[in-house]
Amino acid sequence: PDIEVSDGKMPTVIYGMLVYSSDWPNQNGKGRFGVYSFEANETTTVNAVAKNDIFNANGGGVYANGKYNFINYSLWGGMIVTSYDYYQYDTYDWKQTQHISGTETKLMMVDGDYDPATGRVYGLMYTDDLQKQVFGVVDYSTNSRQVIKELNENFVAMAITPEGVVYAVRNDGAFVMFDKTNGEYTVIGETGIVPQFMQSAAVDPKTGKFFWAAVTNVGTAGLYEVSFETGKATLVKRFEHNEEFTGLFIPAPLAEEDAP
Repeated sequence: PDIEVSDGKMPTVIYGMLVYSSDWPNQNGKGRFGVYSFEANETTTVNAVAKNDIFNANGGGVYANGKYNFINYSLWGGMIVTSYDYYQYDTYDWKQTQHISGTETKLMMVDGDYDPATGRVYGLMYTDDLQKQVFGVVDYSTNSRQVIKELNENFVAMAITPEGVVYAVRNDGAFVMFDKTNGEYTVIGETGIVPQFMQSAAVDPKTGKFFWAAVTNVGTAGLYEVSFETGKATLVKRFEHNEEFTGLFIPAPLAEEDAP
C-alpha cells in the first residue's frame, strides 16, 4: 500500500502514526497501531494504510525520501528509559529497512520534519535527562543528533515549509517560527487552542498549508489549518474518536509535473 503524493489538485492526503483512539477496547492499541491516512477536508475518514503493533511512534516520526523513521520507547517512573527502538520503514511496501534497539534517548522527539531546502531533518527533542526540550538536527544515517539550542519552553508540534522555514506550536498554543541557525523563535500569534497529549503537524508541499492534528485540553481532537500570518487555527475536521497522531507527513512529488 504505497502512499499518495500531494499534487495541489486532488484533496490533500495526510499520513501519520495512530497512537490512540477512544474506540479502542480498554484503550489498548494492540492490533490497531499503524500508519493511517485522512484527507484535509470536513468529510474525511481515518483509514488504515499499514497496521503493525511496532507502529506505536510515541517518540516521534519523520518521513524523508521514501523512508519513514520513528521511535518507540518505554519509561519507568516517567524518567528512566527502559526500552528504546529506532525503526526505519520503506513507505512503498512498509517493509522494515533498519532497527536499532537500546536505552538511548537522543533521537526521541516531540515532533520533527524533513527540510527540503537543506536535506536535513530538524526536530524538537529532549535533553539527556528528559527534563527539557531541545531544537536540533537528526542524522538517521549515523544515529546521531546535533543540538542547536536548549529550550526554556515546551512544544507539541513542528513542520517545515517547502522553502525551509520551521514553524511550531508551543504547549500554551502559541504559533512560532524558528531560526534554524540558532534555535531562536518568534511568536506569530495564538492558535486559540491549548494542546495536550501527543500530536503532530505537517505542511502540504504543494499548497503550502500548515496542518495540525491537535488534541486539546477540553477533551477533543481534530485536524486544524494554521495561518502563517496570524497563527490562528481553523478547524478542518473533528476526529470522531479523539484520535492522536504522531509523525504526520504529506509526501511531495518526486518531480514537478512539467519537469523534464
